[in-house]
Amino acid sequence: DAAVGFHRAFALSGQVSVAPFVRVLYPLDTTYSNATRYGFDHGASAVVQVNRWLEAVGGMSFPALFTVNGDSVHTSYSPMLDAEAVMKPWRSISLILGAALGLRSGDDQGFEALDPRAGLRLYPWGGMRIELGAALPVGGLDRTVVVGGLNLGWIFDEN
Repeated sequence: DAAVGFHRAFALSGQVSVAPFVRVLYPLDTTYSNATRYGFDHGASAVVQVNRWLEAVGGMSFPALFTVNGDSVHTSYSPMLDAEAVMKPWRSISLILGAALGLRSGDDQGFEALDPRAGLRLYPWGGMRIELGAALPVGGLDRTVVVGGLNLGWIFDEN
């Protein structure tokens, strides 16, 4: 799926910030041949600057998905918690390691999966951010073998 969203960070101290967010999910998923999935997501993340090259990031999100197949609509509400370590060995590159825990409610409730995750984040110029990520869902209802993702973003500087 593709998403367009807005995140707004608020500094709580010199080392801690929180960022509520909202996203609209667009149906670009190729998993379904006779259905279309829509949705929205909202939540918040927090960042703690441990030292100059390491951040601890945690968050919670609450995606709501609607899969339309003819006259029927399958609903799923999938709360998720995640935690990541973001290592910044250089100014323009970050390495990400973490995990997410997903649950599912709605028509098919249960334990979604535990997803170990890894990623590479690049800051090529200005506020541009490019992130390549992968997750490996373990256990639960999710039958995905591996997930790959591309995240493009822009960081607006208020200074």
